[in-house]
Amino acid sequence: MRYDKHDIEKLQKCYSLKSLETKEEIAKFDAEQINRYLDALCQQKEKVLNTEFKPVVYLKRHQEYSGKVKYYVGVKILPRVPDAENMYYEIRDVKTFSGKERKAAYEYARKLAEQYNAEIVEEAK
Repeated sequence: MRYDKHDIEKLQKCYSLKSLETKEEIAKFDAEQINRYLDALCQQKEKVLNTEFKPVVYLKRHQEYSGKVKYYVGVKILPRVPDAENMYYEIRDVKTFSGKERKAAYEYARKLAEQYNAEIVEEAK
């Protein structure tokens, strides 16, 4: 159930007490699940607010199936936690460059590294 206007309209047409009691049980269970989720969400937000982050500039060279080369440059805002690369994290200032713009891609990466006081990491293909 989505508990939207459509569900409420259907509910108002229901005159089976047994069906209404079943819907009530389902809604109470869903409310408990939502409350547990909201509690976990608030705990995670607090944890994130108290976590240190490290900006890392990435530069990735990628060759497409057509043979064209692209360079991807951006800043990963990695949390200082174990296995940070496998977490969800923010990525900022992403730009794509064609293969002919290699020099511009490296220059942009240097500019970002200076701006964020971060190291540049060339990622594998």
